[in-house]
Amino acid sequence: YPVFRGRAVQSDLSTEGGRLEFLRSTFLSEGESIGGSPCRMQIYPPRHTIALAEAAEGEGLAVNPKRFDTMLSAVEVHRHGGRGSDGIGGLYMWGVTEADPERDVVDMNLVDEDGGGGGGRPR
Repeated sequence: YPVFRGRAVQSDLSTEGGRLEFLRSTFLSEGESIGGSPCRMQIYPPRHTIALAEAAEGEGLAVNPKRFDTMLSAVEVHRHGGRGSDGIGGLYMWGVTEADPERDVVDMNLVDEDGGGGGGRPR
């Protein structure tokens, strides 16, 4: 989960409005550097990943967990109100990095015969 020091945002990812607010203040603010390239999202804890990816696609990001050039990462570093308290939100650190096939694809068993990434198991 590559995140950047000093990039923290408070949000409630359990609500649609919270997800949109999070996207607009994080990944969508990097619009020019992402530039329509396919992205993979990794969110910790993962319980909000699907809903956040759907919201991101609705906002124009190309989310593709197998064929991607850019990694979007967010890690919850503090949960307001204690563990499991929805509706209050948390503090997330986030980052946008260029995908690294050695780090991002091999771990998922998504390597083609030629060693490149690309949606398939090794043959």
